[in-house]
Amino acid sequence: MTEKQTDFVEYSADDVSQALDDVNHKKWAIVLNGLIETLERQLVESGYDDKTAKQVSVEAVLVVTRYAGGQMLYLPSIKKVKKELRDRQLYEEFNGKNIDELCRKYKLAMPVVYAIIKQQKAMATRKVQQDMFG
Repeated sequence: MTEKQTDFVEYSADDVSQALDDVNHKKWAIVLNGLIETLERQLVESGYDDKTAKQVSVEAVLVVTRYAGGQMLYLPSIKKVKKELRDRQLYEEFNGKNIDELCRKYKLAMPVVYAIIKQQKAMATRKVQQDMFG
C-alpha cells in the first residue's frame, strides 16, 4: 500500500470518534459524525457486527475526506439517484416495441418514457464515442 492508502491505519475508529467528539462544536465534525453514524447504522442493518460497522464507517468517511476534503461537495438527493437508476433500467428494458408495457410498469406517461429513452440513448452514444475517440 502507498502512504496515502495507509495514512489513517494507525488510528482506531474509537480514536477518530473521540477526536471528532472533542471538536463537536465545529460544523465539519458534526457532518463527519453524522456520516459515520449513518453508515454504521446501515452496515449493522445489513448484518455487520457493531465493531466492524464502526471501523468500516470511519474508514469510509476518512476516504471521502481524503478525496474531497476542503472542497464544496454536492451530493444529489436519493430521489435524484433513484430517478437516474430507474431511467437507466427503463432504457435497458426498451426493445422498440414495448412502450406501453414500460409506461404501465413505471407508471409514466408515454411522452415521458419517450423522453427518457431519447436522453438515455444520447448518453449511451456519447459514452461509446468517448470510448472510441478518447
